[in-house]
Amino acid sequence: MLQFTKMHGLGNDFVMVDAIKQTMPADLKQLAVEMNDRRFGIGGDGLILVLKGQNAPFKMRMLNPDGSESEMCGNGIRCFAKYVRDRGLTDAESVPVETGAGLLQLTIQGEGVRVNMGKAKLLRGEIPMAGPANEPAKAFDFE
Repeated sequence: MLQFTKMHGLGNDFVMVDAIKQTMPADLKQLAVEMNDRRFGIGGDGLILVLKGQNAPFKMRMLNPDGSESEMCGNGIRCFAKYVRDRGLTDAESVPVETGAGLLQLTIQGEGVRVNMGKAKLLRGEIPMAGPANEPAKAFDFE
């Protein structure tokens, strides 16, 4: 049986699994689909695995409800920090964590967590998207 914890951060909810202490099923995509199902599973915005890192104490791996892998999630990494602290996996205030978006530095202070996620990517060429780059944006009128 796989042990998990349900956590939420600012409206996003996650199924957290310690993949360091537990053997994981081979098909993680299917596991994410089943666990994140809000009707027949636990329900969540993502399945987050706590793993040992190669170049850091920990690695965060996140799978979306459709089973696809996400590089990182801001609210998810905050839950990750609380998870590793609450379970005694670290007592360090500053914790480097490997993610699909690179190495992130978490600062855990009491109940709060700070994460330097780098500079926001706002230009079309910096954001992986389907479709032509010169497609005009849709305009909406608001009163």
